[in-house]
Amino acid sequence: MDAMSPFEVASGCDVVATGKRYPRLVIKGGLDKRVLAVSKAAIDRHVEGILPAMRARGGYLPTIDHGVPEEVPYANYLHYRKRCLEMGG
Repeated sequence: MDAMSPFEVASGCDVVATGKRYPRLVIKGGLDKRVLAVSKAAIDRHVEGILPAMRARGGYLPTIDHGVPEEVPYANYLHYRKRCLEMGG
């Protein structure tokens, strides 16, 4: 297997741990869609815990693990995308 998508956090998938264990595996997903509904600070903590390690590793496409739930405020979604871009994701 060369790639895996999506990586769903709610199912216990941890992209950082899996990325370390399988360094050649291309990974897409792994950002928890539920966090987007909480707050901008929660989004910051979440992406800061994943993106630096995965950017250094490579082979990672940072996306939420499925569709955006309706309870996510549009401003939070835009903040999430902005943070991904700022962090090089």
